[in-house]
Amino acid sequence: TQLSHRRQRQTQTQRLQRRVKMCSRFISCLLLTSLCSSSCRSESSENATKKLSLRAGVLHAPPFAIRRDDGTYEGFQLDLLDRLKIFAAEDGVDLDFDLSDAPAQYNDALDLIANDCNRSENPNTLEDCHRFDMIVGDYYCNPTRSARIDFTPSWLRTTMSGLKYIYRQGRSYDTMMELEAAEETACVPAGTYLMRVVKGKYPNAKYYDCPNPLNCIENLKNGTCALYIDDELLLRYRAMEDRDVEVGRDNFNSQYLVWPMSYSVGYNNSQMIKKWLYATVANATLD
Repeated sequence: TQLSHRRQRQTQTQRLQRRVKMCSRFISCLLLTSLCSSSCRSESSENATKKLSLRAGVLHAPPFAIRRDDGTYEGFQLDLLDRLKIFAAEDGVDLDFDLSDAPAQYNDALDLIANDCNRSENPNTLEDCHRFDMIVGDYYCNPTRSARIDFTPSWLRTTMSGLKYIYRQGRSYDTMMELEAAEETACVPAGTYLMRVVKGKYPNAKYYDCPNPLNCIENLKNGTCALYIDDELLLRYRAMEDRDVEVGRDNFNSQYLVWPMSYSVGYNNSQMIKKWLYATVANATLD
């Protein structure tokens, strides 16, 4: 009888051991399956590409952005957009820009993406207010604009300067200080922040507000104004294209060029765009 009990206990012990082993194997399989599944999900997540498409209005402002006859664009800023795509791809983002013409005037284009669009102080239609996510243009940032718009980091430094006609009849002026002292006239781009800065800095000069750069140059040559004041880089480009004009000695009010973005882009997308632009500048892409 004792032998029989002993054998029964041995049999029960062996069965228990087998069950423990089976449970251990089962748990191991579950853990392995879980790890494989987690690994697959992680690998899939790493390989996944996010699509980000932004509607960008382009301001025609050579050499920064130039609209070709076929409706496509070229210029410094377009090269910059291509560099952003490269840095976005490194973060697993397929970045794309849907480009179309922005209004010709800087403030008009800015109004379309400002946070006060379709309000009494900025009465654009709702349809127009949703046309763009950003404006590709050589904008200066200032306190008033910063309250209405989300801006990218600065991608270039520039100053304000003057363009003069080398065949001008009478006295020639190199600086706004000389022009103001003589109470002469300067051409400035109408409806721009630059116009307000220049008029505030040299209040005793006379001014002609021209609707676009070509009109400013035309009035410079016909004697309406003695200097055409604008962004220095834009003026140097004009002087390269037209040998009858040259940039004067003036350099005042250093500015940092930025792109305005709508707050509707969203915080996360805005932060990524800023990161990629910082990477572009740090990578010496703009040198």
